[in-house]
Amino acid sequence: MKTLSDFKKENGDTDWKAYKEYEINTGERCFECDAFIGRGQGFRRMCYSCIHKEDKDEWDDDTRIRCPKCKNTEDVFDGDSYDLLSEDTHSVTCNECGYKFDITTSISYIFKSPELLGEEKK
Repeated sequence: MKTLSDFKKENGDTDWKAYKEYEINTGERCFECDAFIGRGQGFRRMCYSCIHKEDKDEWDDDTRIRCPKCKNTEDVFDGDSYDLLSEDTHSVTCNECGYKFDITTSISYIFKSPELLGEEKK
């Protein structure tokens, strides 16, 4: 298994393109959208979202939106579309085919409380 230090150039810079290609080829990153999947399996693979983007049903994802016409997916955190991060329905245009469609952003919260103090702690 290679590490980041294996991708150092002679001048000391990291060859990020080669490193990303390595991650994709070993299955650490999705070859479709570049999302980090986890420990590599030794072969190219797709993340859960990309596998299911072909599903005809409504599609939901934590970071990507899918065009219902051409199936292109786009990361909502790439670019300047910060309005998509507010809870609402938003009109978007696919950067691949130009199709206009609506997406809905839903936000949920998780609240964590500290552990119990003193004797009540078990």
